Amino acid sequence: THDVALVPIVADDVLVMRRGTIVESGSAAGVVSAPTHPYTVELLAAEKALQRTQSGQFIQVEDGSWVKK
Repeated sequence: THDVALVPIVADDVLVMRRGTIVESGSAAGVVSAPTHPYTVELLAAEKALQRTQSGQFIQVEDGSWVKK
């Protein structure tokens, strides 16, 4: 799935892949709560940013950056 927040709900274990290569694996709860690979960290940060955006806490401004509403 690309919905990182859903992973611990629907899976016991997870593999994180980047460009067809496994970069991290482990228990779903462990990988989501304490990622060790930089790519996994980026994925989780993007998911959190998306959740904040969808909740209306942030808006994207003209230069492409995000600011608090």
